[in-house]
Amino acid sequence: KAGAYCVNKMILFWSFLFLILVIWQICTVLMKQMEKQTIHQMMSSNVSKHKNRKIYSLRHQNLTKILTKKFMFGRKETLIGILLSLSLGSVIFLGASYVTENTRKNNELTFKADDGLGSDIQLCEQSEQLSDVIPAQKIKEIKKISGIEEVHPVSYLLGELPLENGKLLWTSYFADIAEDESNPPDETLKEKYNGIAVRTGEDSYHLKVNIYGYDDEMIADLKPYLLEGTIDADEMKEKNLVILKTLVDGQGNYDGIDILAGDEIQLKTVKNLSVPEEALKFLGEEEWYQQETLKVSAVVSRPLAKVETFIGDDGETAVDIIMTKEQMEKNFGISDDKTVSISVDKNADINQCIVKDYSQQIEAQNLYLAQKMFFYYGISAVLMAISLLHIINSMQYLVLARKREFGILRAMGITDAGFQKMLLREGVRYGVYSALVVSMLYLVVQKILYYFMVHVYRYLHPNAFLSWYVFVGILVINILLCMTVMQKAGRTILKEEIVKELKEA
Repeated sequence: KAGAYCVNKMILFWSFLFLILVIWQICTVLMKQMEKQTIHQMMSSNVSKHKNRKIYSLRHQNLTKILTKKFMFGRKETLIGILLSLSLGSVIFLGASYVTENTRKNNELTFKADDGLGSDIQLCEQSEQLSDVIPAQKIKEIKKISGIEEVHPVSYLLGELPLENGKLLWTSYFADIAEDESNPPDETLKEKYNGIAVRTGEDSYHLKVNIYGYDDEMIADLKPYLLEGTIDADEMKEKNLVILKTLVDGQGNYDGIDILAGDEIQLKTVKNLSVPEEALKFLGEEEWYQQETLKVSAVVSRPLAKVETFIGDDGETAVDIIMTKEQMEKNFGISDDKTVSISVDKNADINQCIVKDYSQQIEAQNLYLAQKMFFYYGISAVLMAISLLHIINSMQYLVLARKREFGILRAMGITDAGFQKMLLREGVRYGVYSALVVSMLYLVVQKILYYFMVHVYRYLHPNAFLSWYVFVGILVINILLCMTVMQKAGRTILKEEIVKELKEA
């Protein structure tokens, strides 16, 4: 059920057991360390193995700046621990945000392309005859129906694309020419259309392709799937340019067909829709066919609305030629449509329509995505909260552990404002150093996540980098947090008497 969370009791049990074992191991290590120390060593906070004496009065330097640097780098292990703790939470949150944003984008692109959920309703002509279409007049009537917000008709034609002299590189993608016994050709497609791919020479092939006519809005909606070139509906109409949906493998490569943006293709189609069914094998008489020379303006990885009735369009192994509806009518005389995508008003009553209603599927898919986002952000928030608590405790300890030094400074006459300024400077340094560590760690993590999204999970065109607003925002929060914690701990010191601070050692 969409929206329901499933809890595995065994996972909870083993996770709890693992946590107990980790805590027990930490306690054991700490106990062994304590056994090696005397009672005086454990009670004393002023034990030092090595004293480094340095005279700073030989040069004119700001005393508080010197002390800030000395206090920070006096305990290098603690400094490194704080920077790593502060950075870890931020990197986890940034990584989760990066994955979540790309997951949302990938799901939206998949909805529209692979799942066909780009619209609430689809009207489809299921006939295997090219002449059986949805008349353009009916499309106009649909647009007038109350509650209809958008209507996107798609015209269709089956064509054949010659790929001569090694232009088809990924022959294993097509069972008709792959010669792989474990992947036999589809006998139905072989009988009706003479297969998807036909060998015509030693390194030459003819490939069946879907030819689509989209309206201008659908042409613009192809931009997120762009691999190379430019998409401009007006330019396509003016120069008779087309879009090629090419082969894309599991690693995101698209060099299986040697056709790039700017190349010309020869597209063979039937002259009219009244030719015999035998003509779709592209083996009939010459007068049945026509051939157009078209220039490719862009290469994309997915189509939008698809026609599955003829050779199919499985998204990854099908090849499509996409143009505007005006070009379909100009080049091939086709003005009617094979499928119509409809978006409706949410308050419209469409229960009596005998169509494919995808609205509930879209709602369920969006709910699943919301669950993923909640999970990602929830986990990152918990880990970040844990790291923040550690940071706050560690930084407060750093200040409280220097009570004696701070007491001496106050006894020497440092003002409250000067004392707060010194701690504020130290907090800024912690924040800036942590920002540098976060930047370095996140760049590495982001590269790894990007590789997995492209080459393992096969996301459609993920962003190469997270939004700068989120990234800069996290760095600013780190700096503000360090400043706030140091100031708060400083006020605690100022509330105590100087004599009491000097006596504590």
